[in-house]
Amino acid sequence: MPKVRIYREANRRLHRVLGLYAALSAWTCDVDALVISRVSLMSALAVATLHEERVHEFFDDNESLFPYSCVVSGKPKVQGLVIARRALPKRDGWLGDSAERAAQVLNESGLPTAVLELPLESEAFNRLVPTLHGLEDPAIYFTADA
Repeated sequence: MPKVRIYREANRRLHRVLGLYAALSAWTCDVDALVISRVSLMSALAVATLHEERVHEFFDDNESLFPYSCVVSGKPKVQGLVIARRALPKRDGWLGDSAERAAQVLNESGLPTAVLELPLESEAFNRLVPTLHGLEDPAIYFTADA
């Protein structure tokens, strides 16, 4: 198996774990969209630089959970990302230059949105497993800032 394909498969698995974590967070917080900051995403993905290709792979790998997505642009180019269960409001493309501003703009547009801080992969598993086995209430672990 080529080296690139091995990395892509590992990335796909990580993206899906984080996507499931995000889906439970959105459901628990009763929001339809989540904004993830650049810093939070880079930490969760364990990367030093965030390339647009990786962001689009994250979108593709979680399309079944979050069919609508977009990049929050600024300087550097990717400031964060938006993933949503409902269609994003029609806008002129500007969501602000930070995750907090993007969440504010989307909330003002009528789409319930929160900012989500993604955990590291190990912490995501530590929260997902007891919840999926019915041992913990999702409200304990899965929160986001509205």
